[in-house]
Parts: sequence; structure tokens; C-alpha cells
Amino acid sequence: MIPFKTTQSALRELSHDSIATLIGASHDITLVMNGDGIIIDVAYGGDRPLANIGDNWVGKSWIDTVTDESRTIIERLLEAADADPIERRWRQVNHPAHTRTDVPILYLAISAGNSDMILAIGKDLRTISDMQQQLLDMQHSIESEYTRLQQAEMRYRILFQTTGEAIAIVDPSTGKILEANPAAATLLGEKVPRMIGRNFLGSFAEETHQAIDDMLGTVRATGKEGRIQAKIAQEDRDVWVSAVHWRRDNSLFLLVRLLCDDIALAELLQNNHDRMLLDLLERSTDGVVITDHSGQIVTANHAFLDLCQVASEFQLHNQPLDQWIGRPGVDVNVLRKNLLQRGQVRQFFTLLNVEYGAPVDIELSAVALGGEANPHYGYIVRRVLRQAEGGNLLDEGKTLPESVEKMTELVGRVPLKDLVRETTDIIEKMCIETALKTTGDNRASAADILGLSRQSLYVKLRRHGLGNDDSSND
Repeated sequence: MIPFKTTQSALRELSHDSIATLIGASHDITLVMNGDGIIIDVAYGGDRPLANIGDNWVGKSWIDTVTDESRTIIERLLEAADADPIERRWRQVNHPAHTRTDVPILYLAISAGNSDMILAIGKDLRTISDMQQQLLDMQHSIESEYTRLQQAEMRYRILFQTTGEAIAIVDPSTGKILEANPAAATLLGEKVPRMIGRNFLGSFAEETHQAIDDMLGTVRATGKEGRIQAKIAQEDRDVWVSAVHWRRDNSLFLLVRLLCDDIALAELLQNNHDRMLLDLLERSTDGVVITDHSGQIVTANHAFLDLCQVASEFQLHNQPLDQWIGRPGVDVNVLRKNLLQRGQVRQFFTLLNVEYGAPVDIELSAVALGGEANPHYGYIVRRVLRQAEGGNLLDEGKTLPESVEKMTELVGRVPLKDLVRETTDIIEKMCIETALKTTGDNRASAADILGLSRQSLYVKLRRHGLGNDDSSND
């Protein structure tokens, strides 16, 4: 605030009534108070009346007319009333009202010269508050509309990408493809990324370019749907090219549909999916091998060749699978018997007999293929760490099967000697841990509970990795 520089000469002719009228008219509300902050008189100005909040303020303390959170601000205003005019600050307080939660007022308190009177002038902030609320409402509306548009675009994208109908969006001014869905790429023998930005006519035989261009020009000019038959450039197949146009942001776009026999298009899509699935199996890091009903190898991927340490598939073709997997005549027969009964086998642990070197531990999953008319079997082979490297064959957590039924499921997947040894080791370790916990880690007492000598207990502690074997805790 910058005050007048010559108040005595400039304003000395003004009467008290003129000054009061001027102050009251220049602000939305003016309060006259004594030195204790008791309201003596109230004046109102501005276009929006404030009488509904101050009609009973006379005789009340100013601090009692505001909300609880504004009381501290009133104290600061009263303290600063005698301060230098340059240091005075406008502060916002809220008055409770009958028609709304509160009324925001921006106040400045001024000491009235030599008397102990205080003058508080205020600006009604309801207009600004209403504008802020309108802005928030508008932002909320915009965000809601934006979310709605995002959801609509997402639905359009999902429909565009998953529909079996071949669709492309073309810029009529340049003839370039702006968007294309997977069905269109499959039909034209292309990939979607390579189609974007390319001339639409380039996907068709050259002799049909002029006819397609004329049809698209007619659609642009008349706005009516056009249709023409054309031949695909890379495929010996005729398709119907149908186009409609629409405008967006003063720009024109063409929606082009490529129509052919539904069965032919479905076969194209299915063949494309089959190629991707075969490519996945061929590139898989897990070995994949397929045998006929007699167990002879029909085909295998590169990962299985690497596991067997052979150079080419020719070395495996028509060879019995049990020559490479498990014990001859045992493991593979167990697998096939389970496949006939259940159709699939999971997590079957056995050995892979490699061309050079010692057998390696593997985990198998298998499924029956081809049905009863042409039975085949597919195996997915994954190498696992040996027991010395990876620990327990039963479970990494060394936990017992929950029941006898669970344990019997391991038969055929884990050799009996390993199953018995591992189960015995787990039980032994659990008993030792329980004895140590019961005796407070006293080795001598634990040995007595278990019926072992101390030396035998120390040997077992070392074997199970249950701490050092000194006798400091005896």
C-alpha cells in the first residue's frame, strides 16, 4: 500500500460525513471499532449486499464474527493496525453466513489517528471464490470428458485391432495409409508397421491402380460409398475394395474395407497364427520334441538338439525317444501310459542321455496330440540343476509332501532311492532342529533327547548345515 503524501492539505476540507461516505462507498464493508476490537458501526458498499452477515454485529467483538480458523488472523490485523502504512497487509478471513458455509472477506485494519478507534475496510471475495469454483467445476467437466474420450478411443482400438474384417484408414490427399489393422496386413501379405505411411495403391496389382484411384476420387467428391474389385499385388487373389469418407477437424479421411470370402480370410488368419505358434516353438529356449504313437522322434527344435549335443535333426529322426530320455523301456513307457490316461503330464523328473558326457537332470512336461485317429506325443524338456548344485529333488523349500497321496504322485518322477533318501534327510533335519529348539540349543541335551551320541549329532549337524559343531553350547 502507498499512502497519500499530502493528506493534511489535500483532504482537510472534507467533512466527517464526506469521509464516511467515501470510505463506505469505496469498499464492500467497513467496520468502526474501539481499541478492544468491539464493533461500534458497520457500513456496506458494492453491488452485492453483505448486510445478511453483519446486521447484528454492532456491540460484538470482531473476533467473534469469524470462523474458528480465522480468529488468529483477526488478532494479527488488530496488532498491525498501529503499524507503518507500508507494512500493513491485507488478510482474508471467513464469516459464517445463513445462505452459505462462509463468506470470504479481505480486510485491512487501520488505527484512526490519535484516538483509540480502529477502522477495518474489507473487500468481498465471493465473486473470486465463485469464479474459482466455476473453474474447478470446468476442470472437473473437462477431465470427465477427457476420460470418456479415452475410454471411447480404447474401445475403438480394441475393436479395430481384434476384428476379423480387414480395415485401413487412408489420407485422400496423399493416398498414404494412416492406420491398418492386423486383418488387413494378413490379407495383403504385409506387416502393420511396414504398411503405415506407404501408398495404398502399392498393395494392389498395377493394372488395378487407376480403377481404385478413380473409385476413391468419386468417394471424396460425392460422399457416397464406393466399391470395386481389385487384385492383391503379392497374392493371386481378388478382393473387394470398399471406401467411405468422414471429416474430423476440417480434414477428410477414407475408411477402406477389404472384403473377400469369409472362409478364405479366416484361413489366412489361422495360418498366420499357426506360423507364429510354430515359430515360438522353434525359437523356444526349452527343448521341444514330438514323437509318434510308437515313441519314434518325428521332429525336435534347436533347443532339444543342443541339450542332446547333436548337430542336426537328422540324427534324431525316427530314433526311439527312450534312447535319449530316462532308462530305456522304463521312463518313456511310464510317460506314455500317463498320457493315455490323463492326456498330459507335468513336472516329470528324469535324465537326458546326451551324445557326449554324463547324463543331465531334466524336467519334462508332455501332452497327447492328434487324437485317437493319429496319436502323437509332445514333450517340453527343461534342464534342472543337479542335487549338489540345486539342493533337494523334492522341493527347494525342503518341505514334506502334505499327505501320502502327494508323495505317491512323485513315484515315476523321482527314483525310489532318491525319494527315500530325501524324505529321510528332511525328517532327520526337522527332528534335530526341534530338539535344539526344545533344549535351548544345548547340544548335549539334544543328543540325549534324540538318542544319539554327541559325536553322531555333530556329524549330522555338519551334514545338514545347522551351524558349527563345537561344544560351546553343551
